[in-house]
Amino acid sequence: MSTQTILVTRATGTQGIAVLHHLQKNGFQIHALVRDASDDRALAIKKNFGANLFEGALDDPGIIRRAAAGCTGLFLNLMPSLTPGFEFDNELLEARNVLAEAKAAGIKHVIYSTSLSVGKHEQLPGWDPKSTYARAILSKHAIEEEVRNGGFDTWTIIRPAYFMTNFLGFFGAWIFPELSKEHKFVASFKADTVLPLIDPHDIGAFTAAALSDPKKFGGQAIEIAGDTITATQVVDAISMAAGVPIKAKFRTEEETEALIKVNPAVSGQVALKSLINFVNMEDVKSWGVPLRSFEEFLTSEKALVDSTFGSK
Repeated sequence: MSTQTILVTRATGTQGIAVLHHLQKNGFQIHALVRDASDDRALAIKKNFGANLFEGALDDPGIIRRAAAGCTGLFLNLMPSLTPGFEFDNELLEARNVLAEAKAAGIKHVIYSTSLSVGKHEQLPGWDPKSTYARAILSKHAIEEEVRNGGFDTWTIIRPAYFMTNFLGFFGAWIFPELSKEHKFVASFKADTVLPLIDPHDIGAFTAAALSDPKKFGGQAIEIAGDTITATQVVDAISMAAGVPIKAKFRTEEETEALIKVNPAVSGQVALKSLINFVNMEDVKSWGVPLRSFEEFLTSEKALVDSTFGSK
């Protein structure tokens, strides 16, 4: 069997890099769609993963057509445009464009990464379809339907839990700004709230497994988490890894209500409190893909931990 070539969209993002790592490890060839081929991140994935770079935007049919040529699989990785008002329509339009060109190019298998609770979102306590978080989930749900009905030989939908990387680096500074600056974990959880977490690295592992075995993974929507631990355990693990004491402060319901309409990160935290209800760890293990615990993630990402907290 000849080597398969896989198209990866938004290849320099967190998920994209994780997927590239596992595709290379499993012998796939890679077409990587990037915004700027001269960017250091793009040059790094070309060097580290042997990726063929295609520069352009997801709403450009021509670049998608060129990038998809000769590919048998697609990893669809999308992000909303975080413009004023937090509009998500562009995400769906980009998905339709990519899927149409992928189908025309003869791509057989589409892997789409969405989010835990998509497809079951109306079961979330206090579900408000007008909230920022809900609009993001509804956008992903609409794209899931586009993937299912896109006419491909098969598809796999991966619904990952909350990213472990969201506590560190750039994303951590936005979602939990007091964490790196003041060594305070301020969040709209309770101390004993159980959080389902996933290392984005493991999304790459699931993607490579699905592409390697479409008979097993095809036509499946798979909820995945690598660990389920309490908010207090998250704080303790980060404190241990960083070597600094971290104080936890959990907002009252009144404090959360005051912030939820103006801070999308808080809106996401409120939803996260219920996400444990959407993943079954025994089902996750049954797929046979090894996943990292939060402590294993912190160990593997020691450089990111150190840069986040200024550790030496």
